[in-house]
Amino acid sequence: MTADNRRRNIAVELAESDRCLRAAEALFSLSLYKDALNRLYYAAFHLCLAVLLSDGIEPKTHRGALSLLGSELIRPGRLPADVQHEVARLETYREFADYDRDFVATRELVEKELAAAKAVRTTLLEFLARAGYGPPGA
Repeated sequence: MTADNRRRNIAVELAESDRCLRAAEALFSLSLYKDALNRLYYAAFHLCLAVLLSDGIEPKTHRGALSLLGSELIRPGRLPADVQHEVARLETYREFADYDRDFVATRELVEKELAAAKAVRTTLLEFLARAGYGPPGA
């Protein structure tokens, strides 16, 4: 991947993350909690992809992205371990929300996960800024 392609792909992932976060907030405000959990996971996932791309890593699957985040960035100490735990938890809630008919997503749960997703977002955006990749337009 060329440097220009990398920068462009990171910008696409950042924009997608922003869109998913806005959707999560809108769905939360409409009390559509399961749908909000789905979008929160994808907001975090797209940021993870941006971070991995900034390091020249192109995962092929969701599980691969989380695994590579751990092996390439967390275990070497470049990112805090809680990032992987938070994203994995968001992925689990997304799976419950999407596939478990009996799962009940409450306002309190989504509020907590929204705060967690925003904390992960801050950490990952700071990582990208240090690597020379800011948000689109930066």
